[in-house]
Amino acid sequence: MTATLILYGSRARGDARPNSDVDILLAPDEGQIGKPKKFDGLSLHIYPKNWLFENARSGDLFAYHIASEGLSIHCADAFLTSLHEAFRWKASYEKEREIALAVATLLSRTSWGWNDAIQRRFFWAIRTLALTLQADRQSVDFSLASIDEALGLDGFSDLFEGRDKVTSEDCIAMGAKLLERYSQFKSVSSEDISEMLMSSGGIGLNTVMVLETEQAIDSGSLATYL
Repeated sequence: MTATLILYGSRARGDARPNSDVDILLAPDEGQIGKPKKFDGLSLHIYPKNWLFENARSGDLFAYHIASEGLSIHCADAFLTSLHEAFRWKASYEKEREIALAVATLLSRTSWGWNDAIQRRFFWAIRTLALTLQADRQSVDFSLASIDEALGLDGFSDLFEGRDKVTSEDCIAMGAKLLERYSQFKSVSSEDISEMLMSSGGIGLNTVMVLETEQAIDSGSLATYL
């Protein structure tokens, strides 16, 4: 086998806006997930094929995204077909939805200024919430228009498309509106939400760690190297 290149996201779907990124996936046979790299509107992501297959079999929605919407740039047609055939829906995506809501709630209570790492996790949480609502029906559309429809709240797609310019206050205002509809954690303290996310591992734990680091930087208790 050989490494493949895949176009995915809005450029592959055909609903890109003028400022939309060009998302490219490099899939080697094996290895580690690579840190994303951005080059003037082009985003390169590295996910090994064995990781994508394993996650497709377990119902992971990112793997489904690649399998269902990805377009081959180099040597990927057979791989994409095999990945789609390997995908199996979960009986429920409630756990993923719970984590996404917890992350969205925690971040909607915190002003993070211009911290890109925190903002990316905010947008991840809102999109994941919408996608899991669709996935429970075993039919997922990753377009931003369908995200707005699934959330039942206009405006998220515009906020997402302008994410390089929006402030944390813009995100917090959107999050507050959304959480009026999905109030599972409304009466839960931020400390309890953080504890739950830390015990969940993965993106939940990572979000708390990033948020605590930002707060430490704001308080002047953590040395920062520029």
